[in-house]
Amino acid sequence: MNSLQQEYSSCPLCTGNSSLLLGSADCRSYANWHEPLPHTLDWMRCSKCNHVYTRYYWSQKGLEEVFRNAHLSQLAGEIGTVDAKRITWAPVVGKVLDLLGGYRSVMSSSHSPTWVDVGCGDGATPSAHAGCADFQRIGCQLGGRRVPRHWRAKIYPARATQALV
Repeated sequence: MNSLQQEYSSCPLCTGNSSLLLGSADCRSYANWHEPLPHTLDWMRCSKCNHVYTRYYWSQKGLEEVFRNAHLSQLAGEIGTVDAKRITWAPVVGKVLDLLGGYRSVMSSSHSPTWVDVGCGDGATPSAHAGCADFQRIGCQLGGRRVPRHWRAKIYPARATQALV
């Protein structure tokens, strides 16, 4: 496409070669959108495993451009303490617990739900429920350089992953 993005040659999850275009999303109304970022993102669905992904992934130059106008509060580990961020995200965790039938229902279940936080930044959302619900926690963050190593180790040392694309 351009120097900011590279097209996937196959499904990034199963390497299937047959994907269908689900639709395109116009990005220009997003507050941090700016030239030379693409106007749209194409969403694809793999015919083999049903994984949904964007047609293109960001190059290193593209990641730098995406984060160029980001506010400090949007960057992992830049402001606030872990405790302050837990307080900020606690209402989100509470709403999820309510949707799952409440704290008692989650805790009495024979299996623990898994909380997958894509774009977890510094992990403040998964860490918010560390003391209030028995979720398995997985955090994925694009551009691991934005996630300070000491935050990753403190928040979810065994389950933290970095997206490879």
